[in-house]
Amino acid sequence: MNGITLDIRILILLVAAWFLSEVRGDSLVRSVRGGDHREGRKQIRGAEAPVISPASVHAANAQDAQRIKTGVWTARLRNRQVVPDTILRLGPKGAFYQPMMHPNGTFVVFWGREDRTTGSDIWSSAVDGSQCRRLTSDGRSEGPSWSPDAEAIFYSSGNGSSHPHIWRMDADGGNQRQLTDGPWSDSRPCVSPDGNTLVFVSNRSGSANLWRMEVSGREPVQVTRHEGTDFKPCISLDGRFLAYHTGEIKGSPHNVAVMRWPDGEPTFPVQLKPGEWLHGPFWTADGRRVLVHGYLMGVSLTRLYLVDVGSGQVELFPVPGFTRWGHGSFDRKETVMAFDGERS
Repeated sequence: MNGITLDIRILILLVAAWFLSEVRGDSLVRSVRGGDHREGRKQIRGAEAPVISPASVHAANAQDAQRIKTGVWTARLRNRQVVPDTILRLGPKGAFYQPMMHPNGTFVVFWGREDRTTGSDIWSSAVDGSQCRRLTSDGRSEGPSWSPDAEAIFYSSGNGSSHPHIWRMDADGGNQRQLTDGPWSDSRPCVSPDGNTLVFVSNRSGSANLWRMEVSGREPVQVTRHEGTDFKPCISLDGRFLAYHTGEIKGSPHNVAVMRWPDGEPTFPVQLKPGEWLHGPFWTADGRRVLVHGYLMGVSLTRLYLVDVGSGQVELFPVPGFTRWGHGSFDRKETVMAFDGERS
């Protein structure tokens, strides 16, 4: 009997020790996760951990964001080449696209949604992933671009309308106001280097062509005229040329077109082969090349390419570690780049 009693006592002691270890472990877990444990809350306050919310994603989630394979990214450049260990994903989890780099390389604007239950909005982020926040909240905004002085952002929104129209807001999201209206769709605005003229896509003539208007709001004037589709206008920094992608013949593959601004005839630097297409031109600072993305060189995956608009010479713009990448933009000194894509 004494042996049995001793065994029972040992068993009770073992169970008690296990229970205490579990309680302490749970307290530790709650402390790390910021639960109800008072000491845990004190440690979090002491470290000034940022609050993660749908409207504000800070550096605290940068490591988690890097595990996501798709999204909007930034990278440092050296001689127009990506420095591999500087690639950083921006924004929260979700689907985000078409980033535009701030002219001085400090911020990026882009658009997208956090999940399938939300609409698309305009977001901004510092290039290091901090200060990320949603600038619009209508769930119907996309296609942002900077004003030349980076004081304003132009974009398209269907806020309060059955059709998207061109809007303007301050760089911090304030003073949002509608610039175009009517029973048609206006989208993808860009601003001339002098800050006076908007170029955008509109179907007000029946086809999705390019139009221009003064930022002050005068009546729009048609720039291109055909039955196909134009998209993503971009004016060179010297104000001499306009680049965009187009399918001039309805149903034809899109190619990049370049014309003298504001009323020249379009030319096509790249002669496409069957199965190829090009989108999204962005001018280099010297005004000699455009950064585009599409299917080229027998590769049926989206990649970035630099196109010399004078000679038509094309070269791949590689991003190490990615399966596909597109919608690239630079700062004016070409020291940092933004793009969307998918990691390998």
